[in-house]
Amino acid sequence: MEKSRTKYLMISMMIIAIFVLAVSIASLYTEKMITCGRAQACLIPISFLIPIVGSIGLFIGTLVYYLMSGKIERKTINLEDCSKIVEKLLSDEERKVLKILASYDKISQARIAKMIGLSRLKVFRIVERLKEKGILEKENEGKARIVRLNPAVRNFLRTLA
Repeated sequence: MEKSRTKYLMISMMIIAIFVLAVSIASLYTEKMITCGRAQACLIPISFLIPIVGSIGLFIGTLVYYLMSGKIERKTINLEDCSKIVEKLLSDEERKVLKILASYDKISQARIAKMIGLSRLKVFRIVERLKEKGILEKENEGKARIVRLNPAVRNFLRTLA
């Protein structure tokens, strides 16, 4: 990949150098014809020289941009592969908590513990791990600890469903 990028860079620099050389030669030719008093004998009329050089410059600029920009590759995301990767990264208990959180907007840790059948301490530790990973958000409402999914994670889980 890097080798082809270098190749495009070198080709682009050569095109720009040739363009600058051509403009310099055209300017020198026109200057010589004007100083010699033979401006009417120019092969290219002076009134056409500026638009021609401008058009060639625009073409060269577009060509260099095309060569330098590279092709944009669109990558498709296979949601099944993503869900398998996510499942491998999470433990069974963490997945159970995520499934519960996917079905509720917000829920207390105590209620999660009752639904899964784990102790409150175990659920607390699971929630803390998921919070550290940025998967969920936790807030206190009085004595109750309310848990909700991160909005980005919620959207991702909805696309999987």
